[in-house]
Amino acid sequence: MRALAVAKSARRISLTPLIDVVFILLVFFMLETTFRQEGGVELLGGQPGSASGGPAASLFELFDEQTIWVDGARQPYAEWRAAPGLVESDAELRSAPNISVQHILRTLDALRGQGAAQVRFGKVQGFGS
Repeated sequence: MRALAVAKSARRISLTPLIDVVFILLVFFMLETTFRQEGGVELLGGQPGSASGGPAASLFELFDEQTIWVDGARQPYAEWRAAPGLVESDAELRSAPNISVQHILRTLDALRGQGAAQVRFGKVQGFGS
């Protein structure tokens, strides 16, 4: 009876197969999972007029953070945001180098809210190289 008790206590379960199964499950779920896409900014083209489709229907230019130029007409930025108008589905936003990224993103969100489906982004002509 004593020999039987010693034989049972000496037996150990190997964890190697369990680790293999966990690794295979991990790889399977990593490959089969569709990750949620976070909201982002889709920009068309890198320079003004470089995106396909010809010239943009609406042109918005940012020289400073207090004003915005809409198709060549200067407007105070706060007034433009307070009284939004309808924007063509294709718009182009040009920015001077001194404009903050936050201000550009705020303007892009405002353009999307006003109906711009595609916004091309570039720099204001005449600034730098």
